Formats: sequence, C-alpha cells, structure tokens
Amino acid sequence: MSVNQPMDQSAKTPGGVTTAFVLSIFGFVCGIPAIIGIILGIVNRPKAKAVGKGVGMANAAIAIGAGWILIGIIVAIVSAASGGSSTNTTSTPSAPPAAVTNESAAPQEPAPSASAPVEVASPDPTVVEESVSEANAREKAQSYLEYSSFSRRGLIDQLKYEGFSTADATYGTDAQNANWNEQAALKAQSYLDLSSFSRSGLIDQLKYEGFTTAQATYGADAVGL
Repeated sequence: MSVNQPMDQSAKTPGGVTTAFVLSIFGFVCGIPAIIGIILGIVNRPKAKAVGKGVGMANAAIAIGAGWILIGIIVAIVSAASGGSSTNTTSTPSAPPAAVTNESAAPQEPAPSASAPVEVASPDPTVVEESVSEANAREKAQSYLEYSSFSRRGLIDQLKYEGFSTADATYGTDAQNANWNEQAALKAQSYLDLSSFSRSGLIDQLKYEGFTTAQATYGADAVGL
C-alpha cells in the first residue's frame, strides 16, 4: 500500500522561474526580454511542478511575455498603417481659369516706373524643410510616446534600434517637445504597478532607463517615495 510523501517545505522556487518572470515584466523595452521570459517559463515549469513551487510564477511569465509581444505586434501594425496612409495623399486638379471678356476685365494697375524700387521678400532663414526620414522618425517617436513612457536617451536608442540614423532619431525625439520629468514620473509609476522598489532602487532603475539623476529623482518624488 503506497503512502503519499509530504511536500518538502524547504524546497525553493527554481531560479529560472524567477528569471523568466522578471524578463517577461520588462518585455515592453524591445520585446526580446519577453521572448526569453516565455522560453525560460516553459523550460522551468516542469522543474517548478517537481518541487511544488513556482508553477504560478512560470505561468505568469509565459502570459505576461506573450501579452507584451502581442502589444508590440499591434503597435507595429497600427504604426505601419498610419505611416502608409499619411504618404498616400492625392492631389486635387485645379480648376481652369475662367475666361475674362474685355467688358468684365478689371482695369490693370499701371506698372511701376523704372525709378521706383521694387521690394523683394527675402526667404525666412528660420524655416527648415523636413526630410522624409526626419518626418518618419518624428511620427515613430510620437507613436511610442502614445503607448509608453521613455527618457530622451531611451527614445533615441529605440528609434536607432528601428533603423533610424542618430541624427534622424535625435530629430524625431526632440520634435516631440516632451516633458522628460513627466515621462520619468510615468515610468516610475509603471514600475511600481509591477513590483516594489526602494527610493534609491527606483531612482537607479530610472537612471538605467536613460533619465538624468534630476529626472529620476523627480520621478521618485512624484510617486511618493
């Protein structure tokens, strides 16, 4: 007659499960951590079942990672659709000028005399035309800020990861005129929604995301740490 063995209360959660959970949480950065988190969650779930601890965390890592990947795919599709629609502009043909008869023609003003100076408007030096790559970088930066928070450096790096040059990525980021203190506060709140942090730990995490010390401190103050 077999007797069920009691569960070993000293068993610990496999380290791979914890790593998978953390990577899945930070999968919003570029999607790669989420993929790794899903793989580690699947691989380590049998180990967690064996020791009786960490099964829920492994399942959460798989679910969270899959959620970030799904969000990234949706954002990419929406961005591609909005970028394509903005370029497909149609020109409206101008109407031909109406014929003017001699009876209805307005009297023309006399031409200026040769001695009268003619003023010629000079071009405004402050007006700079935007290149196609700069416009695309600006639109991509705007789409990122619409669904997540970034530091200036983090947004530039994200645009460079998308294939934009450093100059275009910097232009697209600066064109947003974003309040980076506000972005730091939003990022700090998003971290606290996922996990617990000390004040110094949260500031260090925000600095790791590319915020300056002053911006990271502002973010920690804004969430009450």
